[in-house]
Amino acid sequence: MALQLFGGFVVLGVSAEVFIGGGIVWTGIFRVPPLVTGMTVVAIGTSATVEEP
Repeated sequence: MALQLFGGFVVLGVSAEVFIGGGIVWTGIFRVPPLVTGMTVVAIGTSATVEEP
C-alpha cells in the first residue's frame, strides 16, 4: 500500500514536470508573455471547483 502511494506521487510529480515543460515550449512557439501564462494558470487553478460526493 505504501509503495503504491509513493509510486503514485512519483508519477504525479514526473507528469507535472512534463506538462509544465510542454507548456513552456508552446508559449515559446507562440511568443506568449510569461505574465499571461502565469495569470492563466492562476485563473484556472482558482476557478476549479471541487465536487462533494
